[in-house]
This record gives sequence, C-alpha cells and structure tokens, in this order.
Amino acid sequence: MWHALPIDKVLSMLHTNLNGLPEEEVKRRRVVYGPNKIELKKKNLLLETIKEQIKSPLILLLIFSSVLAFYIGEYHEGILIMFVICLYTFFDFIQQYKSEKILSILKKESEGESIVRRDGKIKKIKASDLVPGDIVILKQGNKVPADIRIITARNLYVDESILTGESKPVKKENTVLPEDTPIQERKNMLFMGTFIVRGHAEGVVVATGNDTEIGKIYGIVETIEYKKTPLEKEIDKFGKLITVLTVLIIVLIFTLAYFSKVLSIYDSIIFAIALGVAVIPEGLPTILTIIYTIGLYKIYKAGALVKRLDSVETLGSVDVIFTDKTGTLTLNQLTVRKFWFNNKVYYVTGSGYSPEGNIVHNDKPVVLSEVFLFIEACLNSVESELIYDNGWKVIGDPLEGALISLAYKTGLKNRLEYINVFEFDQVRKRMSVVVKKGDRYLAFVKGAPEKILEISKYIYIGDKVVGISKYKKIIDSIIDKFAKEGYRLLAIGYKELNNTNDAYNLDKVEKDIVFLGIIAMEDPIREEVKDAIDFSKRANIDVIIITGDHPETAKIVAKKIGINSDYLLAKDIKKLSDERLVDLLKNKVKIIARADPSDKYRIVKAFKNKGYYTAMTGDGVNDAAALKLADIGISLADATDIAKESADMILLNNSFKSIIEAIKEGRRILYDLQTFLLIILSTNIALLINTLLSFFTLHKIILKATHILIINLALETVNSMVVGTNEISNKMLMKKPEKHFINKSFVLELIKHGLILGVFSYFLIAFLKDPSPFTIILYLALSRYIIFIYYQKKFDILFTKNKWFYVAIAISLTILLVSAIPPINKYTHLYLPDVSEILLSLVFVGLTYLVYLFLIYKEVKYQTVPEQHHQSANSDRHHKI
Repeated sequence: MWHALPIDKVLSMLHTNLNGLPEEEVKRRRVVYGPNKIELKKKNLLLETIKEQIKSPLILLLIFSSVLAFYIGEYHEGILIMFVICLYTFFDFIQQYKSEKILSILKKESEGESIVRRDGKIKKIKASDLVPGDIVILKQGNKVPADIRIITARNLYVDESILTGESKPVKKENTVLPEDTPIQERKNMLFMGTFIVRGHAEGVVVATGNDTEIGKIYGIVETIEYKKTPLEKEIDKFGKLITVLTVLIIVLIFTLAYFSKVLSIYDSIIFAIALGVAVIPEGLPTILTIIYTIGLYKIYKAGALVKRLDSVETLGSVDVIFTDKTGTLTLNQLTVRKFWFNNKVYYVTGSGYSPEGNIVHNDKPVVLSEVFLFIEACLNSVESELIYDNGWKVIGDPLEGALISLAYKTGLKNRLEYINVFEFDQVRKRMSVVVKKGDRYLAFVKGAPEKILEISKYIYIGDKVVGISKYKKIIDSIIDKFAKEGYRLLAIGYKELNNTNDAYNLDKVEKDIVFLGIIAMEDPIREEVKDAIDFSKRANIDVIIITGDHPETAKIVAKKIGINSDYLLAKDIKKLSDERLVDLLKNKVKIIARADPSDKYRIVKAFKNKGYYTAMTGDGVNDAAALKLADIGISLADATDIAKESADMILLNNSFKSIIEAIKEGRRILYDLQTFLLIILSTNIALLINTLLSFFTLHKIILKATHILIINLALETVNSMVVGTNEISNKMLMKKPEKHFINKSFVLELIKHGLILGVFSYFLIAFLKDPSPFTIILYLALSRYIIFIYYQKKFDILFTKNKWFYVAIAISLTILLVSAIPPINKYTHLYLPDVSEILLSLVFVGLTYLVYLFLIYKEVKYQTVPEQHHQSANSDRHHKI
C-alpha cells in the first residue's frame, strides 16, 4: 500500500519524520519487529546429521554387519559395531555444530551497514538494526537494506534483477502510484536486496526482514541446497572407485575365509564387511569439514572473510594478484598536505581527519579570505560527513573526508544548499555538485587532474578569471612535481550556471569550467605490506598494481613496498594483444596506471586464458564483473555492496597482508588434506596387505572385525585432532599445490606407505607366529604417526612445538590400553600381551622409522638441485598452453 500514498501520509502512518526516529523509539520497535534479517526455518542439526549418516553406503554396511551379528548371537560384536556407528555420528554432529558456530560468527561479521538519520544526526549502523520508520540515505553502489518508500531521489537508477529478473536498471523517483501497480512498476519503492547503480536517494523504511518482498519469496521457496566444492567432487569420485574395490574385497575375503574353513560363514561375512569398510576412511566428510572450518576461521582471524568453501581451495593455488593501490597497499587515510591555487603553493599542517592545523604560505599562516574560493569549492564538492566519535572519522569517501578536514582547518564549516549531484564514474573520472548561493547556481567539479583540465576553458589566477591555454604547461609541471613526490592528486574547478534547468544537464555543468587548482594528498603506506610483498616474490606469486592514480604516484608507492617496476598507462594496453599484455606484466611491468574497471576485466581474462589462478581486488560498482571473473574476487571492507556480493573474499581490515595470509592458509589446508588422506588410506591398505599375506602364507587372520573397528576408533578419529594444527614452514608455503592432488603421484605415495606398513606388520606377525592383536594394532597406531613426521620433516618442521600431535598419540595409546583390560576386553576381544611382544612391536616401529629417515635422506639429496630452478620448471609446466 505504501506506493499508493503520498510521502507525508507514509511518514505519519509510521510515526516518524525527516529527522528520523529517536533512539528510545528505535529500541522499542526493535523489540516489536525483531532484527532486519530474513530468518529461515531452523534445521534440527542432530536429525540432519543422522539422515546424512544413514545415506552413507559405508554406514549401511556397518548397520548390516551389526544386525547380522545380533542375529547369530554375537551380541558383543553387534554392540561394538553399533557403538562405532554412534561414535561416528556423534563426532560428525560435534564438528557440524562447531562449524555452524564459526560460520555464524563469520556471517555476523559480513553483515552490511546502512547510513541513517536518527534524532536529526547522520549515523552508520548495521543493516540488521534497521526498523520501520528509519530514514535511510542511499547512494551509488549501495545494496538496499530493507523495503523503502522513496522521499527524495536524484538521478536514481536501481538494479532489480534479483527481484524481477530484468537486468536493465530502473529509474526511480518520488511519486504516488495506483494501488494495483505491480512490483516491477513501483518506481517510488526500493526493495531489499536490490542495488543502487546510479544516483542518490533518501527514503523511509516500510518493511524489514521476512516482511519485505524478498523475504516473502524466501518464505515460499526456502530451498537452500549445499553445493559441493570441486575438491569434494574429486574426493567423491575417488571414494566411488574405492567403494567398487571394497565390494570386490568383501567378496574375495568372504570366499577365502569361508572355503578355507578358517572362519564360520557368519564370522566370514562380518569380517569381510568390516575389513572392506576399513579400506575407506568413513570419517572423511567430517575431516573435510574440520579442515575447511579451521581454515575459514584462521583466515578470518588474519583479517579476511571467505564467503564460499571452494574459495579456500582456490586460494592456495593463486599465482597472480591484481591489487588496487589505495586502501590495500596504503591506509586510505588521506590528508591534504599542499595545494596549488592562484599560482601559489600552500602547505597544510595537521594529520588524519582532525580539523586541527593551518594553511601556510611562505612560512606564514594564511587567512581564509586569501583562499576562500578554493576552500569553498572543496567543502561544497563533497557528499560525505566528518564526525567525531572517539576520534575524527569520515562517513563516506576518505578523499572527501580530507577535503572537509581542510575546510574545517580554515574555520569554514557551513555548506551551501544542495541542488543536484552528478556521481563519479570510471569513464568521466570526476563528479559534480550543484549548489545554490543566494540567487546564483554554482557547480563544483572535482576529479583526476587531466579529466578536469579537458573540460576547463578558464583558470582563476592573479585573483581573476582568465583563459587557461597559456597556463597549461605550468599546471602540467605542478602535476608532474606533486606526482613524483608520491602524492595522490585531485583537481578542482567551478562554473556558474545560467538557471535551475542547467543544474540537471551534465553537458552544461561539465563544460567550459574555471580551473581552480591541484590538491596533493598523502596516503601512508601500510607498514606490513613490504613483508607481504617480499613473501609473494619468494612464493612465485606475481603482484600487479592496477590503479586509477597518476603513474608517477603509483610508481613511488610501488617502490616503497619493494616493487621496482616501470608502468603502463591503461590507454596503452588497449593497443596490445592479450598474449603481449600477459608477457609484459609477467616479465617486466608491474604497474598499470589510469586504469578503469574494463581494463581490470580484460587483464584478468587474459591471464585466466593462459592458465593462471588470479586474485583481484576491487571496491566499486563497475569492479563487480572483474571480481566475478577472477578465481578469487576480493572486495574491501568499505566497498560498495555490489562489489561485496560479487567477491569471494572480503578484507575486513583492507590490508594486502590479509590476502597473503589467506593464500598461506589455503596452501596449508590443501597440504593438510592431502597428508591426512595419505595417512589414513595408507593404514587401511596396510591392513588389507597384512591380512591377505597372513591368510595365504600363514593361514591366519589375526585381526577380527572388532579389532579393525578399534583401529578406526583409536586412529582415524583421534588423528583428526592434528588436522589444522600443523605449523607452517616457509619451505612448505613456497611450494605451489597441484591443481588435482588425487593424481598419479598421490596414488604412488599411497602405495608406497601402504606397502611399507603392510609388509612390516606382516613380518611382525610372521616373526611372532601367534601374536596378540594388540601388538599389531600398537605397531600400526605408532607407525601411522611416523608418516606424519615424514611429511613434516621434509619441510623442516619440528613436531616438538605441536602439542596436539603428542596429545593424539597419548589418546590413541590410552584407547588401546583401555580396550585391552577387563571388563572392556570382554567386548573387544583384545588382551595385553607379554612385555617382550610389546617391545618387539616397538622395535618394528623403530625399523619403520629408519626406513622413513632413509627416504627423507634420499629426497633431501635429490633436492640439492637449486630449488629456484625446480620451481621455475614447475611454473613453466603449469602455464604452458
């Protein structure tokens, strides 16, 4: 109904006004309406976990084994199998619960923000805190946070494709519409989830959360389907292959055991199924969840929010980063240091956004009247606000915050009446604000110096307005001088308009303006960036700066952080082929200046076509396409909402270091997963080998179904404690992961470990002739940890620092001991052997360790080939077309 009412009636019905709601009323309404979130039906996590477990063919095999055990009267065995099933389900539930908790923290951190007016003051709040009656201010790039009735709109266009399916932006305005107007034609309404692609708006919230139009749709549909990541799909395929082998093994073992009369038919069936299940790591989905969740949380603690699971995998493979300069490499806390106006250079004191400081010329403070026209242009060419909240902060654009601070230093604080705004865009590279001063209409225009110069016909110089042509060389020399000093540059000008109509005509506003001057702003380098750049070089990750700034400014910033490179102008890359462009950026040039989003898109596409894994930073509306195209799109914390939506990762602190930390974590995650898979599958293959060899050569089956289940319990589940806690060595991080790690080398490693453990455990059985199952399980338990040590020592990591490694060993041994003492051993059929037998098992563990030390020695000797050459060869193979 809101679209059919005049705005004054809407405000009245919502008991609000243009100054916004008082805070006390906001609190009351929050209790009534709840948070501004779309609440989906909560799932019963325990029931969901049980459902997923029952779907597993491996769990079904165990259930079948348990039922069969009960049927033939083997109650102890049946109870143990059911206990293991319950234990797996319990562990899975706990990990899912922990994951949900961590992901809820991450989700809360990624909540959007909104600018509102409350009690007559402009405030930035979480979008979830909005209530009906709030007055919201929106601009280009914002995501609409609720259903809103427009109060005022300036050149407003909205992308409503999420709601209507129509990709063309819709023009919006304040008007009254018929009651039966369909949603897609309600041009006086803004709907939750849509995006402002151009212009400004102010409106009143009429619906929040599930009461919004998008909320109603969610209420009807509410189907969120989990999408498996590429890595999970790869593991699924691998699992299916092993499942087929498992069935064959079950048939083979059953046939051998039964026809040889070593076991009864019932024991043969149970043993065959249990041994077959032992081949597959049933707890793998849980382990995968653990690895991802720990990784996501570590990346979050490092200052970045990863939105999708598959991004964690991709992060580890990134080998080229395209980064903005401002805000990522620098702090984006701009301060005006000097400006050129009226053919004089003025210096500015003070720091940050604080209004404390002076304007100085010839070492003397300057009075406002001397620079009034320039300062008036600075103050009235902005839309942002400067506020004091435990320090001076800007609500809006940091660049505009610097201009407001400059004006405040002179004592000028009152702005003129706003009439219209022409937003900044990447084509014009400037913005214009039209104001009313008495009965005059003035347009203040600011932007990139060359873009202001190209529309300037006059210049204010010598205290008067004259033609600009003969001063262009002077202006160019000032621009060049300031840029070479590393400042971020901005030019500003003005124009007096003939009438009100001209205020809404862009061609009239941005034509034949009066050039006022050049502003030089300082943006400090982030302290941590230099070390991050140094790491990226050693890890063979290219860092390429793509900026809209002056090339000399970009070059100086790059040099400060350790990138010594020439630059290319965006206009020059348009003349290059993709192949030539990639070649230049890989081998010579690391800076592209005066770039726009279309350049970013083209560069990312060119690199992806060459087989590189790309990461791209962006914050603007027009960056969305490049962010989506990149393997890892990275938005800044203060980016436009549409950029955040398009990105895979959000930098919570805007620091480049967080990107590098995320890549490190991505590499660690992939390494951990591969190592863990190798270890658990190696033990399972060893079980298969020693069982078959023992049966064929010794006519014995030492390990029964219960023993194999204890191995899974004592090893696989407990080993998961070590996952995610491995320390990261530089050597490990420098090694770029393979695209598909379940490959030929993985299978060969698997066979190698399986053979070593399988053969040694077989000889242990043969040497003892009639060993206790405890002895074999002890050997496999400790040998499994040797594989951990093997992979860590290859990368010079000492396990003495990893307390969880020792905790896991202690728990594994405790479970074995407890399983072998009365009254529990009545159910496990596991008994403590003689001390001599245990000592012999430890001797075999020592021999196994010596074999692995020999393997480490061989591999270290092989790696005496210069590592840089080896990595270069790998890189060449990866990028070959």
